[in-house]
Amino acid sequence: IMEKHGMGYNGYELALNASGNVYGRLNGVDAADRQVVSTTKYPLNGSAWMHVAMTYATTSGNRLYINGIEEDHGVFSSNIAANTLALGIGAQPGSSITSLFRGAIDDARLYNRELSAAEIATLASVTPANTAPELATIPDQTIAEETEIAFVAEATDDDLPDDTLTFSLHAGAPAGASID
Repeated sequence: IMEKHGMGYNGYELALNASGNVYGRLNGVDAADRQVVSTTKYPLNGSAWMHVAMTYATTSGNRLYINGIEEDHGVFSSNIAANTLALGIGAQPGSSITSLFRGAIDDARLYNRELSAAEIATLASVTPANTAPELATIPDQTIAEETEIAFVAEATDDDLPDDTLTFSLHAGAPAGASID
């Protein structure tokens, strides 16, 4: 999901494991590797969103939150070891195309302080903005007067969860116009 870490490098990552869990890993200047792992499995159906957050402070360790609820925490009193890698969102920095995140990421954030449990819960409760459906272009047509015209209107809506799209005629539509 997000990382500033690579094979053999110090740093941190928030990722998905092969068992279907979200995990967060911190590598400290003391060469220790500390992981927190979710109990909730990540969605595989392609239509569900999951809010994921990890916090860290030398005084409270690292904590992993799924949909605003703390699922794991670990003792981590060391500083995170620095590295010169770029921050990767959706891919490991410098990795091949096979290491890309397979899913959608919305509103990735990195703070310079530990967020409170209440702040995490607030962020998790934010509903993404509803976007308007996109109507496919209907090509121009030339017809003789008093001739019936027919065309297909198609629209897509990327919002999740899926909504049913309904079509209606504008109040100024010509008399006799209908939708089948």
